[in-house]
Amino acid sequence: MSRILGLFDFPPVWLALGLVLMWAIDRYVPIADWPYQYTRTPGWIIIAAAIALTAWAAFPFARSGTSIVPRRRPVIMITHGPYRISRNPIYLADVLAMAGFGLVLASTLSFLVIPLFIAVIERRFIADEESTLHLAFGRDYEIYAGRTRRWI
Repeated sequence: MSRILGLFDFPPVWLALGLVLMWAIDRYVPIADWPYQYTRTPGWIIIAAAIALTAWAAFPFARSGTSIVPRRRPVIMITHGPYRISRNPIYLADVLAMAGFGLVLASTLSFLVIPLFIAVIERRFIADEESTLHLAFGRDYEIYAGRTRRWI
Protein backbone atom coordinates (compact mmCIF):
# COMPACT_ATOMS: atom_id res chain seq x y z
CA MET A 1 0.00 0.00 0.00
CA SER A 2 2.79 2.43 0.84
CA ARG A 3 4.40 1.71 -2.54
CA ILE A 4 1.15 2.71 -4.28
CA LEU A 5 0.92 5.86 -2.15
CA GLY A 6 4.54 6.63 -3.06
CA LEU A 7 3.67 6.62 -6.75
CA PHE A 8 1.12 9.38 -6.18
CA ASP A 9 2.83 11.30 -3.38
CA PHE A 10 3.71 14.45 -5.33
CA PRO A 11 2.60 18.03 -4.64
CA PRO A 12 0.49 18.36 -7.84
CA VAL A 13 -1.48 15.27 -6.79
CA TRP A 14 -2.14 16.78 -3.37
CA LEU A 15 -3.16 20.04 -5.07
CA ALA A 16 -5.58 18.15 -7.33
CA LEU A 17 -7.03 16.32 -4.32
CA GLY A 18 -7.45 19.63 -2.52
CA LEU A 19 -9.24 21.19 -5.49
CA VAL A 20 -11.53 18.17 -5.81
CA LEU A 21 -12.30 18.38 -2.09
CA MET A 22 -13.07 22.09 -2.45
CA TRP A 23 -15.41 21.32 -5.34
CA ALA A 24 -17.09 18.52 -3.37
CA ILE A 25 -17.63 20.80 -0.38
CA ASP A 26 -19.18 23.41 -2.65
CA ARG A 27 -21.32 20.81 -4.41
CA TYR A 28 -22.52 18.79 -1.44
CA VAL A 29 -22.37 21.29 1.45
CA PRO A 30 -23.57 24.49 -0.25
CA ILE A 31 -23.87 26.73 2.78
CA ALA A 32 -22.34 30.10 3.52
CA ASP A 33 -21.91 30.92 -0.15
CA TRP A 34 -21.95 34.37 -1.69
CA PRO A 35 -23.04 35.61 -5.12
CA TYR A 36 -20.81 34.46 -8.01
CA GLN A 37 -20.80 37.81 -9.79
CA TYR A 38 -18.57 39.28 -7.08
CA THR A 39 -15.98 36.52 -6.93
CA ARG A 40 -15.60 34.76 -10.27
CA THR A 41 -13.45 37.35 -12.04
CA PRO A 42 -11.12 37.96 -9.07
CA GLY A 43 -10.87 34.20 -8.63
CA TRP A 44 -9.79 33.65 -12.23
CA ILE A 45 -7.30 36.51 -11.97
CA ILE A 46 -5.75 34.92 -8.87
CA ILE A 47 -5.60 31.52 -10.62
CA ALA A 48 -3.87 33.13 -13.62
CA ALA A 49 -1.38 34.82 -11.27
CA ALA A 50 -0.73 31.47 -9.57
CA ILE A 51 -0.02 29.83 -12.94
CA ALA A 52 2.34 32.66 -13.86
CA LEU A 53 4.14 32.36 -10.50
CA THR A 54 4.50 28.60 -10.99
CA ALA A 55 6.03 29.11 -14.44
CA TRP A 56 8.37 31.83 -13.13
CA ALA A 57 9.46 29.59 -10.25
CA ALA A 58 9.88 26.46 -12.41
CA PHE A 59 11.99 28.13 -15.11
CA PRO A 60 15.22 28.32 -13.04
CA PHE A 61 15.04 24.56 -12.41
CA ALA A 62 14.92 23.80 -16.12
CA ARG A 63 17.62 26.33 -16.86
CA SER A 64 19.99 25.08 -14.15
CA GLY A 65 19.49 21.37 -14.79
CA THR A 66 18.44 20.63 -11.22
CA SER A 67 15.34 18.60 -10.46
CA ILE A 68 12.04 20.20 -9.57
CA VAL A 69 10.80 16.85 -8.26
CA PRO A 70 10.70 16.71 -4.45
CA ARG A 71 13.02 14.25 -2.69
CA ARG A 72 15.64 14.32 -5.43
CA ARG A 73 19.11 15.60 -4.69
CA PRO A 74 19.53 19.18 -5.94
CA VAL A 75 22.43 20.08 -8.20
CA ILE A 76 22.39 23.77 -7.29
CA MET A 77 20.51 25.93 -4.83
CA ILE A 78 18.24 28.40 -6.56
CA THR A 79 18.03 31.74 -4.75
CA HIS A 80 17.08 34.16 -7.53
CA GLY A 81 13.79 35.11 -9.17
CA PRO A 82 10.82 34.38 -6.92
CA TYR A 83 13.15 32.46 -4.57
CA ARG A 84 14.45 35.82 -3.32
CA ILE A 85 11.03 36.40 -1.74
CA SER A 86 9.90 32.88 -0.82
CA ARG A 87 11.73 29.60 -0.35
CA ASN A 88 8.63 27.86 -1.70
CA PRO A 89 7.05 29.97 -4.45
CA ILE A 90 5.51 26.97 -6.22
CA TYR A 91 3.72 25.86 -3.06
CA LEU A 92 2.70 29.48 -2.53
CA ALA A 93 1.28 29.48 -6.08
CA ASP A 94 -0.63 26.29 -5.24
CA VAL A 95 -2.22 28.01 -2.24
CA LEU A 96 -3.07 31.04 -4.38
CA ALA A 97 -4.67 28.76 -6.99
CA MET A 98 -6.77 27.14 -4.28
CA ALA A 99 -7.85 30.54 -2.96
CA GLY A 100 -8.75 31.62 -6.49
CA PHE A 101 -10.72 28.41 -6.99
CA GLY A 102 -12.58 29.06 -3.73
CA LEU A 103 -13.55 32.49 -5.08
CA VAL A 104 -14.64 31.00 -8.42
CA LEU A 105 -16.81 28.54 -6.51
CA ALA A 106 -18.01 31.34 -4.22
CA SER A 107 -17.86 28.80 -1.42
CA THR A 108 -16.87 29.92 2.06
CA LEU A 109 -16.51 26.38 3.43
CA SER A 110 -14.19 25.32 0.62
CA PHE A 111 -11.52 27.64 2.05
CA LEU A 112 -11.18 25.25 5.00
CA VAL A 113 -9.25 22.91 2.70
CA ILE A 114 -6.40 25.41 2.27
CA PRO A 115 -4.93 25.10 5.81
CA LEU A 116 -5.14 21.30 5.46
CA PHE A 117 -3.24 21.49 2.16
CA ILE A 118 -0.58 23.70 3.75
CA ALA A 119 -0.17 21.26 6.65
CA VAL A 120 0.22 18.30 4.27
CA ILE A 121 2.71 20.14 2.07
CA GLU A 122 4.78 21.30 5.04
CA ARG A 123 4.91 17.84 6.61
CA ARG A 124 5.27 15.69 3.49
CA PHE A 125 7.51 17.90 1.36
CA ILE A 126 8.86 21.17 2.75
CA ALA A 127 10.49 19.63 5.82
CA ASP A 128 12.28 17.01 3.69
CA GLU A 129 13.26 19.54 1.03
CA GLU A 130 14.74 21.89 3.62
CA SER A 131 16.67 19.03 5.20
CA THR A 132 17.98 17.92 1.80
CA LEU A 133 19.04 21.45 0.91
CA HIS A 134 20.75 21.85 4.27
CA LEU A 135 22.67 18.59 3.80
CA ALA A 136 23.65 19.50 0.25
CA PHE A 137 24.59 23.14 0.76
CA GLY A 138 25.24 23.53 4.49
CA ARG A 139 26.04 27.06 5.57
CA ASP A 140 24.92 28.56 2.23
CA TYR A 141 21.44 27.14 2.82
CA GLU A 142 21.42 28.40 6.41
CA ILE A 143 22.23 31.92 5.21
CA TYR A 144 19.56 31.73 2.51
CA ALA A 145 16.94 30.34 4.91
CA GLY A 146 17.83 33.03 7.42
CA ARG A 147 17.07 35.84 4.98
CA THR A 148 14.20 34.29 2.99
CA ARG A 149 10.86 33.31 4.46
CA ARG A 150 9.39 29.86 3.96
CA TRP A 151 6.16 31.21 2.44
CA ILE A 152 6.17 35.02 2.13
